[in-house]
Amino acid sequence: MKRFLLILIAAVSIAAPRAFAQEAFKHAALGVTAGLDGFGIEAATALGDHFQLRAGYAIMPFSYSKNMNLGTGTVNGTSRDFSNTPVSIKMWYGGNGNVMADWFPGDGAFHVTAGLFAGSGKLLKGDLDVTRAIKSDEWGRVAVSYDNGVSFSTDANGIAHVDAVTLKVMPYVGIGLGRAIGDGPVSFTFDLGALITGGAKPQIYNYIRNTMDPSNPVESMQLTSALVKNKDKGWIDKIANIPVFPMLKINLFVALF
Repeated sequence: MKRFLLILIAAVSIAAPRAFAQEAFKHAALGVTAGLDGFGIEAATALGDHFQLRAGYAIMPFSYSKNMNLGTGTVNGTSRDFSNTPVSIKMWYGGNGNVMADWFPGDGAFHVTAGLFAGSGKLLKGDLDVTRAIKSDEWGRVAVSYDNGVSFSTDANGIAHVDAVTLKVMPYVGIGLGRAIGDGPVSFTFDLGALITGGAKPQIYNYIRNTMDPSNPVESMQLTSALVKNKDKGWIDKIANIPVFPMLKINLFVALF
């Protein structure tokens, strides 16, 4: 475990000034985190009295499922009913790794943080089980089309995918309280800030182009309120144009050395 921790901290310390890097391995802590990015682990090292480096990974283990009315679409020239389609939504699909630097302007617990989060770029991953309406020999081959211009095909298992897509590497800025490496063996920290996501833009995926060849690269179409005839009351466009995502994290650290 200590070897793993040293490797992890070295990765985030490599860009630090040499004077700080010499302090990086004198004290270190390992912690667990809970926040709006999910649950995870985090390693930390102090760089003197006023700086701290952290690196970690978090994943959201929960999903939301509901049967939704997707109306009527056309498949192979025939009308199909998608009124009772099971939809599963996962947040922060695949998880996010992060690297953060904390600056303590004084001797207290208050800090200012800047860093990067990196992941799949999928704030929300939506899986639509349309196997009731589409035959198995049409999975991954035949497109579903609507009169509003939206079209999509499924993967080889008959699942259609609609994701809310963000930047894959997202800058983070925030403030917080607490030091990961405190005076005792256990310490608590709190973070409040924002991820620069570039907006959560809904994308619907096609596994075919203009042929029936399922080996063609996946294409995507951005969904807008206009495409759904404003039945969402403009919320698709509003969410897609919000460039940040709020972040709140509570962390528990245990000193290692």
